[in-house]
Amino acid sequence: MFLYQILEMTPTMNKFFYLSLALIAMSGIYTSCQRIGPAYKNPQIRLPDHWEIGQDQILLKQVPSVVQEEDELPNWWAAFHDAVLERLINRALENNPEVHIAYQRLQEYQALLLESRADYFPMVHMGMGHTNAVSPEDGILFQQPSLINYLKTQNVKNQRRYDFFHLGPMVSWEIDLFGRLRSENLARKAELGASHENLMAIQLSITAEISKAYLRLRSIQHQLLAEETYQQILQARANLLKERLVLNHSSLDSIAQVKIKICESKNAISQFKKYFEQYKHRLLTLMGETLWPFEENLLCYAPMPRPKVQVALGVPSDLLHQRPDIRQADRELAAATYRIGRVMAEALPHFALIGSIGGMSKQLADILSFKNLYWLYEPLTSFPLFDAGKNKATVNVYKARAKVAFSHYHQKLLNAVEEVQLALHSLQSEEKRLAENKNIYSYAASSLKRAHLLYQQGIGDFVAFNLAEDEAHRRKMQWLVAEEEYALSYVTLCKALGGKAN
Repeated sequence: MFLYQILEMTPTMNKFFYLSLALIAMSGIYTSCQRIGPAYKNPQIRLPDHWEIGQDQILLKQVPSVVQEEDELPNWWAAFHDAVLERLINRALENNPEVHIAYQRLQEYQALLLESRADYFPMVHMGMGHTNAVSPEDGILFQQPSLINYLKTQNVKNQRRYDFFHLGPMVSWEIDLFGRLRSENLARKAELGASHENLMAIQLSITAEISKAYLRLRSIQHQLLAEETYQQILQARANLLKERLVLNHSSLDSIAQVKIKICESKNAISQFKKYFEQYKHRLLTLMGETLWPFEENLLCYAPMPRPKVQVALGVPSDLLHQRPDIRQADRELAAATYRIGRVMAEALPHFALIGSIGGMSKQLADILSFKNLYWLYEPLTSFPLFDAGKNKATVNVYKARAKVAFSHYHQKLLNAVEEVQLALHSLQSEEKRLAENKNIYSYAASSLKRAHLLYQQGIGDFVAFNLAEDEAHRRKMQWLVAEEEYALSYVTLCKALGGKAN
């Protein structure tokens, strides 16, 4: 760089005046220039006008959902009114490694955005150097009047060799006339938004997994208690049959049948205990723990949680702002679109301003003397003349990436609509199944009560009483399973709606 295009400091007022005018003019041109490249528009994809639901559902209502702030995770699990579930979810949101990874990715993209915004401003560097050069007397350096005057002040008369020190700040500033920097900044901002939505999506997934594991664990507790109670009934029945065998009122076959049922009940209890430990460790993993983090035993027997809040379905178009994965795909599509403009601007002229001010002296001790001050102002422009089609190919690459991002967004939206519709049908089906199994169990319990009463009065048959006990237990287990599946279907629907369902 011809750093030695030195200007004298004496009549500098006019030069600074014209320099200021030039900077003001270039700023006006900069603000009036349009960014090169496509502008991002939200994709227009046709969606159904409403969801397909029945008319007799308790927890579903076709009303607009409440739109909450997108940077807040809705606490949809509050519909269960379960303090233990609340503590487990809060612990998972604090300690889960996947949440930590997503948060650090968010911090990374925040730093990248600040890095791209810094390109808007001039870059200032402090420079210091020593120059020892030789030039012919008729060379370009000796044609500079300012340099000749400087050499004269240093008692150098037309010497070909000169030696001096220079010290001072250097400024470089790229003028973003065609929006190369703006396009990159918009892309980084969109990527930051996508990273934020990724964090929200992971948090939503973690809360849903915690809820499902907790609900299954509670259901297993109830099924285990019912099975242990039934095993006690079978054991008492076996003892009674042994007593009746002495009186020839029963047979060995009856005792064998009861023993088979006792063995089956023991196997079921063993399976329930295994599943209980599995879901307990699943909760620990989701909470990012290896040991139980609470002093009290939060998993002692408790009632089965049931949702007590209606689901405000809204309309399918609400998914565009409710589902974090769709918002993430939208931001990724925006970033891919803006990067097309950045690459297109690479093929256009680049403008920059370079300036420097400082001291220059043959003696290092005199470098800060006022008479040795200099300043340099140099506008630069560059543009590609021939790149063998490289820029055009790069533009096509980013256009293809934008099309891929659009297809990814489209697929996310299709999957979301499918998930919600399937979750709706599942919740409706499980709601009916729960009501039917509850009624069936109540009938079986009433039948058992009558059979027991008749047996105590000596009117009823012992075998009929045993059959009523078996049927009541079987129906109760079916009811407990239906209650579990209903609660899980509610969680699935809340997750499919992006959590904003209450």
